[in-house]
Amino acid sequence: MLSRSSTLRLHEAMEGLTRLLDELVAQDLALPTAERHGVSLFIGLRPWEFSAFTQLRRMPREKFF
Repeated sequence: MLSRSSTLRLHEAMEGLTRLLDELVAQDLALPTAERHGVSLFIGLRPWEFSAFTQLRRMPREKFF
């Protein structure tokens, strides 16, 4: 579990990684195709709770970020 401020810090770090990927793609465009490899980067952030814990919850979930 993370606080709102920690979640925002993680989101900022993910944005930084996305910017780095964009920079590397732009930099490597000058290389021949034979020297480049297809890659994918998938990152995401969403609220999550293990379903077994949800069943034990006393009150409905009220926290969202």
